[in-house]
Amino acid sequence: MRGMRFVAWLLLFSWAVVLPASAADTDAKPGSTDAIELTYQIKMPGRPAYTTRYLVTPRFMRSDDGPGSKDFVLLDRKGRTVYSVSQSDSTVLVIPYRAIDAKQPASLKLSQQVHKDPKAPHVGGRTPVHYTFLANGKTCSDAVVVPGLLGGAVAAMREFEQIMAGQHAADMDKTPADMQTPCDLARYVFAADRQLRHGLPIQEWDPTGYRRTLTDYKPKLEVDSSLFKLPKGFRHYSVN
Repeated sequence: MRGMRFVAWLLLFSWAVVLPASAADTDAKPGSTDAIELTYQIKMPGRPAYTTRYLVTPRFMRSDDGPGSKDFVLLDRKGRTVYSVSQSDSTVLVIPYRAIDAKQPASLKLSQQVHKDPKAPHVGGRTPVHYTFLANGKTCSDAVVVPGLLGGAVAAMREFEQIMAGQHAADMDKTPADMQTPCDLARYVFAADRQLRHGLPIQEWDPTGYRRTLTDYKPKLEVDSSLFKLPKGFRHYSVN
């Protein structure tokens, strides 16, 4: 995820606060549940491509590396909280929703361009649309999205981005100036979900070489409910 470099600075420049495990009770019930499954291939500059899976239910969204993953990120949609689980050190980073108090700078001008191609191959019976997103006239990213496809998954992704934007905004005073470019401020704080406002992204890319491509999706998949349960005995902490 592109947000990981912001999360890295978040951890580097923040103080950890240990939380009781009960603060992360996600109420996942035993058995199985139906979920939307999305599989993306992600390419970051200088790194081999890798796969990220999203499992979305009305209550949760889990992202991981696929079946058998021990590390994962869990969005509790009801509790408006993100949990990042690390198996290697038995910890859970807790990121609650917080409103963005900072005002968008008057100097930050956001815009977008729409490129429609009626001949584009349909996805799920719908026509994809290509958007270019800009900040202060500079291209920040491009996305090909499918309007109206898997709206439940899109809503969950927007909720995740909004939570992360609130955390990034709260940490702006600790973020180095070279990571507060107009595109960074748009992507991570003031318009973190703008590609998702238009539909489900099937391709995304930016000038840095980042690329994310939807390789498969299942509108309904029966999965084990334990996938949405946080591990017991792990240390829970937040950052301030």
